[in-house]
Amino acid sequence: MPKSYTVIKGTYTYPADPISLRTIQDAGGLSKIPIKNRAILKFKTVTVRQDCGDMPQPALGIYTSRGLIEEKEIVNEKEIINE
Repeated sequence: MPKSYTVIKGTYTYPADPISLRTIQDAGGLSKIPIKNRAILKFKTVTVRQDCGDMPQPALGIYTSRGLIEEKEIVNEKEIINE
């Protein structure tokens, strides 16, 4: 069953697309990328009550286990539209 993820507490910034994520991973972390080269990376910032289902899976798992992000099973498509 599909799931939705919503921020309960905090603000999170993460790579907004697979290319940005892969670039950061290949470099060994954001801190390893020169500041002048970071401009090509795309990031997304989410805060309370915003959807974060596109967050990279490792981070999503950590924040969900800590109760900072809520994971809900989508019973039907109307549930996601009405939230």
